[in-house]
Amino acid sequence: MLYKYRTQEELELTIDKIATTIVEQRMETPALLFFDSIRPVSVLGAKLGGAMLAGMIPLIGYTIDDLIVPFRESENVEKVIKLIEKKTEERNIKINEEKARKKLIKVKKKKPWYWPF
Repeated sequence: MLYKYRTQEELELTIDKIATTIVEQRMETPALLFFDSIRPVSVLGAKLGGAMLAGMIPLIGYTIDDLIVPFRESENVEKVIKLIEKKTEERNIKINEEKARKKLIKVKKKKPWYWPF
């Protein structure tokens, strides 16, 4: 089997996996720069990459091809960019809430000014 048909749900899962990995590794800025740069030629690059790896895919598995296939459509690059931005905002909100919570805890533990130690 040299070709594996992927449904739209599988493509969405792959796109989500790519975006989640990028955000977890805190590589949003370089990834956004990269995806913005390759957006015009992503279709060509994905097809050429698939053609170059076609002989090796049965040997190394479909995991490499699963990461290339979403970029055969230019809309998917835009989906990845938007998803990375969304997940980054969610992470930043969570971090800010944690900082605010820690700051409140720190304020509550303040010792009185007359404490000798």
